[in-house]
Amino acid sequence: MQRLIHPTLLLTLLSLSLTGCARFEDHPLNPVDSAARIEARALSSAGLRDYINSVLANKTGQPPKAWDIDRLTLAAIYYHPDLALARAQAETMDAAITTAGQRPNPSITVTPTWVRNLATAAVPWIAAGAISIPIETAGKRGFRIAKAEHLTDAARLRIADTAWLVRGRLRLAMLEVYAAQEAEHLLQQQLTIQQAMTERLEQQMTVGEITRLEVIRSHLALNQLQLNVSAAQKKRRGKSGVARHRCRCAG
Repeated sequence: MQRLIHPTLLLTLLSLSLTGCARFEDHPLNPVDSAARIEARALSSAGLRDYINSVLANKTGQPPKAWDIDRLTLAAIYYHPDLALARAQAETMDAAITTAGQRPNPSITVTPTWVRNLATAAVPWIAAGAISIPIETAGKRGFRIAKAEHLTDAARLRIADTAWLVRGRLRLAMLEVYAAQEAEHLLQQQLTIQQAMTERLEQQMTVGEITRLEVIRSHLALNQLQLNVSAAQKKRRGKSGVARHRCRCAG
């Protein structure tokens, strides 16, 4: 007949099986705090300034002062959530290498078993225990480690790829701002010329050289140019806001 397992031994085996359980800690997201952190991002941040100066000072020997494409790219790298996600994925892959190198742990199972034996008066229920020791063969552990290392390399390359994508979107936004500024500048020049023409036509109408119809046409052209300048100014401010947004938030 099988020997009964002592209750103390049973409790010990159960406690050993529970020591490997990880405790889950809930960290709920707070939309208000997340929005406040995003709005607090600014190009005047002390942390951002120290980061940019530390990077560019190592290349040029002295920290630059003007906001050029390089400094704005570093600002986007400092704030952009896509890069933070890529870094977190790379760190996860680094941890996966350690996990892949671990050997599988043996397991202990305790199962209540019914023993039917009419020749004895013993209790028919016993706790049957079994120990399982897995053994990996055919180099499975080495293949698992190699796979994790390749995934880690891919995650690190993804960081550089994400940085170039962020730089490309920022450069496009800067080109759009430049185009809007140039369009506004040209319209301002046209407006100045049209104003001078309108004043000259009004003087000619005063002395009777031209009719009032030509002055009205000049005023209509002047009003249209003023509307175009106002629209160009709004477009330039909008493009500038998009460029700042891409530096500190999602692109």
